[in-house]
Amino acid sequence: MSMRVMWQSVYDRLWLSFHKDFFRFEDAMDKIYPAEGRFSANQLKYASKLLNEMEDNGYAIHKKADYDQRVYLYRLLAPEKVTEAWAIYSIWHFGKQPTFIDKIVEDTNKHAKWNYMNIKDSAIGFWTNYYRDVNVFHFSVSEDDLDGWISLFKLFDYSIIANGVIFHETKSKTQSVHFHSDLKERTETKEMIDHTQPLHYTVAESLADNEVLGTLAVLLRNRKKMDWKKVINASAEYHAINALGFSLEALNREAGKDVFDSAIIKQIHKNIEKKIFTIGSKDEKHVRIDYEGLERKWNVKCFHYSAFEKAILDLV
Repeated sequence: MSMRVMWQSVYDRLWLSFHKDFFRFEDAMDKIYPAEGRFSANQLKYASKLLNEMEDNGYAIHKKADYDQRVYLYRLLAPEKVTEAWAIYSIWHFGKQPTFIDKIVEDTNKHAKWNYMNIKDSAIGFWTNYYRDVNVFHFSVSEDDLDGWISLFKLFDYSIIANGVIFHETKSKTQSVHFHSDLKERTETKEMIDHTQPLHYTVAESLADNEVLGTLAVLLRNRKKMDWKKVINASAEYHAINALGFSLEALNREAGKDVFDSAIIKQIHKNIEKKIFTIGSKDEKHVRIDYEGLERKWNVKCFHYSAFEKAILDLV
């Protein structure tokens, strides 16, 4: 009997027992070799190979357990979604491999009708290797389609993060994909616009996540088409209004001119919060005395001034 038939048969058996619940290797052994009690070295090795085959073929994923990083927890991907993923993959597999993640996502939406929203870096489309060693593309997808997305990108061998958890890593490619299964919430708030997150939310989320260079790139590249009222409201909603005002004024100072209108900066200052916002990491230890007054004005502590210098040098 071929290995394909064997692992597919074991997948079916495990699916009946666990569906989409996580399980340990020991749990799988009990289903693969029921009523054995003790397992031989060959049985353990063979079962491990079967699980690896399932993962390599996009039928399963694993993660490290929170309670013990030495323990792997496995989860099966829904069979109907895996079937669709294989169908989409085969279209590319027998032709030219796609170069960019966003092209795979567009094609998947076209063929399988899996909806998505580009968020953060992929929403704007101008991130460069100067800003990231690995280009991480963020997509909001539906919970129902998440298994399909994971399976498809495993087949393409891209590093995969889903809702903050790493499920697949590869050193062969410089692009990674991070799926967030919150599309339903986003569409209900009318945030979905042609598969792209609006700029004001991109700015607010990037500020809140302390993605300094990325935020500055968004602000500089899109400053002439920003709806600043929405940017201010979204930044206040994400409690990042202090960082927004400081960033605009710091960029003006670095550029030696008003890249951003002073009237906009004054409007932002009306919404300033008392809580101090930290920009960058204390580990960076890059503090500038000449900016202390600006930090006090915006209730900000900045440890990443090199980002402002680099953003102006690269983008203005």
